[in-house]
Amino acid sequence: MTPDPPSASIPSDDAPLGSSRSLVLPFALVGAAAGWISVVFLANPFVGLACLGEEPLAAATTAIAGAALGAWLERSVARTAAGPFPDPRAGRRLVMGALVAGAASGATAGAIEFRAAGAAFVGLLSGIGCAVAFLPVAALVVAAAARAARARMGSIVAASDRRAVWSILAVTLAAATLVTLPAWPASVDAGMDPPTALLGLATVATVAAVAALAWDIAASSKLERVAREAALFDDGAGLDVRGADRAVPRLDLGLGGEVRARFAAGPVAYRSRPRVVALLLGDADIARDALRRAVRRGTVGVAVTVLTLLGHTAARTNEARIAFDEARCGGGNPHGCRAAALLLEAAGRESGSARTMARARALHARACAARYLMSCDAVEDIDAILARR
Repeated sequence: MTPDPPSASIPSDDAPLGSSRSLVLPFALVGAAAGWISVVFLANPFVGLACLGEEPLAAATTAIAGAALGAWLERSVARTAAGPFPDPRAGRRLVMGALVAGAASGATAGAIEFRAAGAAFVGLLSGIGCAVAFLPVAALVVAAAARAARARMGSIVAASDRRAVWSILAVTLAAATLVTLPAWPASVDAGMDPPTALLGLATVATVAAVAALAWDIAASSKLERVAREAALFDDGAGLDVRGADRAVPRLDLGLGGEVRARFAAGPVAYRSRPRVVALLLGDADIARDALRRAVRRGTVGVAVTVLTLLGHTAARTNEARIAFDEARCGGGNPHGCRAAALLLEAAGRESGSARTMARARALHARACAARYLMSCDAVEDIDAILARR
């Protein structure tokens, strides 16, 4: 007769839960990216509230402010998966802290760069505006960090939750670079520097998102195999998991209090108790659902970063330059009229499109009215070309 398995019981709730992720480094990165992106956005000709070359200073001040905000918020991120803001005060702290951090970093950067009270005030207002714009990014990072507390440390789901913090951070920062797309045509026609650093950020974010998704897919596949093999394990309810031999292979799924074990008979069947040879901790169905959600979230994230890279690619085309210069022309900048006209004229001559040449003529006419004499000559040339068609 085979004796009963060991029966020293432990409550499943005794398993140590994971801790919420530190917010200092993620928020420092959010701050640095927010500072750099904000300067590039505010320096484009349609806004004109910042000067080129301020990016490093803005990134440094906002990174410091972001790190301080992250350290302050850590106290409000509860070690539970009850929601994005388990502590009711965390949401209020995030909003107030972000506004204060944005104002402080903006005012500091303005005062250091221009050494004037007026510049510090403009920097303060710009910092508040940029903080508001980046609040959704910060909220997503806080939510991911809080969710990382739901699973037991060292488990499959806990590892996925830790990856999610960085994956969500990477995806949201990559998407934020989309507001700087006008800097690409402006770097050709308006004297701005190309946002190469932000293209690098979007590229690194894409690599990080793809890597996190690959890990989650591998973990999900492993969990699918575990779910199929769970039937080979016996119910280990009441088993003293902590007292089991540490050399026994164990797989912690991270969620759920189930304990399943695989036993082997002792050397003398009627005298020895069965030995535990493998442990499976947690509910396979709950963990599998969590990993499936992680894969879906990661797939969306990769799609966002890839679309962001495609956006940066499209912003470097002649079509983007034409749209940019036409917009400047519509805003009363005659140089934009002439720049767009030259691009359209070249495209029209190459394609033979009368419609494109007509657009070029209209823009040359506006530049001519602003005393761009070469555009006046171009109007006559285009009229002659269109008359022959």
